[in-house]
Amino acid sequence: MAYDIELMRHSLAHVMAAAVKKLHPEVKFAGGPAIENGFYYDFDTEYRFSEEDFAKIEKEMRDLIKSNGRFEQKIVSLDEAKEIFADQPYKMEWLNEYDSAGEKLSIYTFRDFTDLCRGPHVESSKDLPRDGFKIRSVAGAYWKGDSKNKMLQRIYVDAFASKDELDNFLKMQEEAAARDNRKLGKDMDLFHFEPEYAPGAVFWHDKGYKMYRRLIEYVRARQERAGYQEISTPAVMDRCLWERSGHWAKYGEHNYSGKTQDGKVFCIKPMSCPGGMLVFGHGLRSYKDLPLYMAEFGKVHRYEAAGGLSGLMRVREFTQDDAHIFCTEEQLEEEVVKILKFIKDIYGKFGFDKISMKLATRKESEFRIGSDEIWDKAEGALKAALDKNGIEYEIAEGDAAFYGPKIDNYLKDSMGRVWQCGTVQLDMNLPERFDLSYVGEDGEKHRPIMLHRAMLGSIERFMGVLLESTGGNLPLWLSPEPVVVAPISEKYADYANQVVADLRAAGVNTHADLRDEKVNYKIRELSLAKTPIIAVVGEKEMADKTVTLRKLGQEKQEVMPLDQFVAMMHDAWQCGTVQLDMNLPERFDLSYVGEDGEKHRPIMLHRAMLGSIERFMGVLLESTGGNLPLWLSPEPVVVAPISEKYADYANQVVADLRAAGVNTHADLRDEKVNYKIRELSLAKTPIIAVVGEKEMADKTVTLRKLGQEKQEVMPLDQFVAMMHDAVKMPL
Repeated sequence: MAYDIELMRHSLAHVMAAAVKKLHPEVKFAGGPAIENGFYYDFDTEYRFSEEDFAKIEKEMRDLIKSNGRFEQKIVSLDEAKEIFADQPYKMEWLNEYDSAGEKLSIYTFRDFTDLCRGPHVESSKDLPRDGFKIRSVAGAYWKGDSKNKMLQRIYVDAFASKDELDNFLKMQEEAAARDNRKLGKDMDLFHFEPEYAPGAVFWHDKGYKMYRRLIEYVRARQERAGYQEISTPAVMDRCLWERSGHWAKYGEHNYSGKTQDGKVFCIKPMSCPGGMLVFGHGLRSYKDLPLYMAEFGKVHRYEAAGGLSGLMRVREFTQDDAHIFCTEEQLEEEVVKILKFIKDIYGKFGFDKISMKLATRKESEFRIGSDEIWDKAEGALKAALDKNGIEYEIAEGDAAFYGPKIDNYLKDSMGRVWQCGTVQLDMNLPERFDLSYVGEDGEKHRPIMLHRAMLGSIERFMGVLLESTGGNLPLWLSPEPVVVAPISEKYADYANQVVADLRAAGVNTHADLRDEKVNYKIRELSLAKTPIIAVVGEKEMADKTVTLRKLGQEKQEVMPLDQFVAMMHDAWQCGTVQLDMNLPERFDLSYVGEDGEKHRPIMLHRAMLGSIERFMGVLLESTGGNLPLWLSPEPVVVAPISEKYADYANQVVADLRAAGVNTHADLRDEKVNYKIRELSLAKTPIIAVVGEKEMADKTVTLRKLGQEKQEVMPLDQFVAMMHDAVKMPL
């Protein structure tokens, strides 16, 4: 019988507890659940577990699994349970807190080990893998997570259904360790931490701060193009503001606060929302102002537990790309969809194209604000926006913010790990608390709806995700220093400085590595620092006015004329550009007549967005690997009948799609459908619509999307409508 991996991990936790009991009979057991990628179990013993014990415990586990022991459930009364666990204080504490009200309790026995457990479990240890687990580490953990309780020993185990799966996971973990943002931060000279003086706060070095600023500048430019205003609100505000918003009740213990001489309590802001509401509430707003997009790159501070701090991924001081969109109820659906598309587009620019969404709904909590009626309306509005626009999502029950439901965006990195970064949160409660209003078309005051929005989320955390996903091999436009010039000896320092000067004049960050070291040493050091391009210069380069280029991760060198290299780096650094020109209007004697009737010289701005269309196409093709967005794909769908018998229906599907403005054709080759699918997939066809007898009878199509194993059956008219929308240019 095949078992779910979570169930197998749960059973393996009992096997490990049994193994530890056999090796250390005096041990006291707390508990051990299945977790992502494995399980853990908490033990109380005077014996201190270490890495030297791992192999012994693993061997004992394998011996127990080999014995084919059964997992036997027994239902007992509370009194019976107390008798069974009389010598296990942690189990007794659970039982003493348990109000049975006549209920029976479940216990499971495996070999000589009995545990208080609801189950279920595998039937026998023969159903568990002998070589699919490995002890990862041992760490301290407070009983029930409370620092006032005793510190226990927690043994973590990675566990999978087979050795191959475990080996793949361990290999991925090795890769993740090599890509850890803290290691890359050191190797690339980006940042460091000072736990003694500023735990959880980043000390940015020059290169890291350049990258940090570049991320903010990119989001800022995109927001400005989309019509966002940008504001900045104070870092320190009165506690009463956070009490009014509800943040103090919910997060008070995580706030940095202090009392001033006049007796007031001030907080360093843990989030930007209340400040944004005060800006909206300042002055009179009209319905003509809505939707109003208000962005803030707010530096916020939250006191996270010291044990939870983890490089850039979890810090106490960070910058969020917050925005608050104020709109009417009628505008709500369009604005939600617009934000989700904006977030998805931004992620795509960084190479993250696997995005999923979760609709987080309310949970009963003393901190939740607002009536059930408002929550029903808010949750319904977000669900309707997702459903009406055909956006796939899961429900995350109980994960809503305390003021409203939200749609969280999850991206998958190059190692298959999933990160929650962007979010859109619907808030009908805080505008009420802050008495926000606008004057409607009827001349009356109305309450706006507010959408909280973050795209990258924490800039620091997004940097960490991006560094680890790319292994530090950043795109040139985001690299803090995309090129370093390395002369082969001091003799060529002047030419190296000339190359640097030309590059800087073109707006490219760079420097010359003038250390008194051999050039191979410089190349090795610069490669470890993930320098994208090393421009080597020596006698031949100086004579020919060229540079010899070594690109990160490539063995092959390339010689390029200096002026061509400077032009290439200028384009690569910017892609889109606006250039201020006060010289050419002078050279061409351009003028306009001013208000004073006199001639004046105009200023000219040169502008390029994609730059060279051909080059941009090359960049796009290489960046996507040919997996183009549907609207840009030359043929986003091909219809593949499973045999000639269904050619007429295939042609009907093609006709309907073409009528909807979709470029397509039917693959009527006399080949088996699997061959067609393989060939079309190699040609990067985004969607293959397979049709046969059932599809023809039901007026449906079976869709195979590029890179996905799962097939989807869809009514033909729905598919045509979906494709009509999908191939529209995102203007």
